[in-house]
Amino acid sequence: MTDNWTRTRIVNELRQAGLSVRSLSLKTGMKEYSLYSALERPYPRGQTIIAQALGLTRHEIWPRFYDGRDIRITEAARNRAAFKAARSRQGAA
Repeated sequence: MTDNWTRTRIVNELRQAGLSVRSLSLKTGMKEYSLYSALERPYPRGQTIIAQALGLTRHEIWPRFYDGRDIRITEAARNRAAFKAARSRQGAA
């Protein structure tokens, strides 16, 4: 599984696009620091705003939170997938 982009990478990509997290928050009618939480933990609305500003999908930036169809992966679904993978490895051994 691919890791999510780092906070630093996201901030740098926004800067290259002439934006900041703060300015993007204000531009979208949110409180000035609202989008910072989207950099580290699941926050679908905020992550959609950031991804759209960069011309990407949420999955491209946060593959651990969103599947290839850009649908939120819940913790329960992630645990089920890990359990199934472990069981299939046991069966193969």
